[in-house]
Amino acid sequence: MREQEVLLRIRQGKTNKQIALELGISGFTVRDHVSALLKKLSASNRTELAIMETPYISRVCKKDSHE
Repeated sequence: MREQEVLLRIRQGKTNKQIALELGISGFTVRDHVSALLKKLSASNRTELAIMETPYISRVCKKDSHE
């Protein structure tokens, strides 16, 4: 669920620092979530994450939140 919140903010063009402030978490935690998303979604960078199709992203994030 937190990864989805981070991803939403990436799609809004926010920086890790901005995301951290909004979610009340550290920049290191945001970095970890971004890294996990890049790996799970086989994206090379934040831009790829931002333009990926939303339903696919939701499925992947939901699947991992149940493990």
